[in-house]
Amino acid sequence: TSARAALREELRKRTVVGIYKQLAKVLHPDLEQDPALRERKHTLMQELTKAHREGDLHTLLRLELEWINREQGDLARLGDEKLAIYLELLEEQVEELQESVREIPYASRFAAVTRFLNPLTGEPLEAEAILGDIRRMSTSLKEFRDVLAGPGALRELREVLRQFGEEQRRQARGGDFFDDLF
Repeated sequence: TSARAALREELRKRTVVGIYKQLAKVLHPDLEQDPALRERKHTLMQELTKAHREGDLHTLLRLELEWINREQGDLARLGDEKLAIYLELLEEQVEELQESVREIPYASRFAAVTRFLNPLTGEPLEAEAILGDIRRMSTSLKEFRDVLAGPGALRELREVLRQFGEEQRRQARGGDFFDDLF
């Protein structure tokens, strides 16, 4: 397996160099007479050079496919070996993307929205259910604000704090405070 991985890496390196040389020949802007096309080739050549320097096979393959589709429209120019490499790279990319999607609920930058994921499946909760929860919470907060602005505010606040204390004790035994509130 390690011999196969080494062979695949060598093939990838040769592919990177081969694609770079092939595309550099056709994309070099100095060979273009049309100023607009020369500018486009200049931009593509910069992207090509950066991808070659970084060993970015995905970008090189994308540039090659764009060139083939634009110039020839002929995928038959790609050999079976190169198509197999494309397929393998695309499959790896799909796996990486699927893994990224699975990791979203655990990424710190998404912490604010992960509360909207189903805790069992990790799938997003339906927007309507979320909006309904927000509406109910908003209504409860408005009602509570109105109560606190009224004449019996101190009595109401004491009652809420008493209920909260009871709920804390109940939760310690396994209950849910928010089910009773909303």
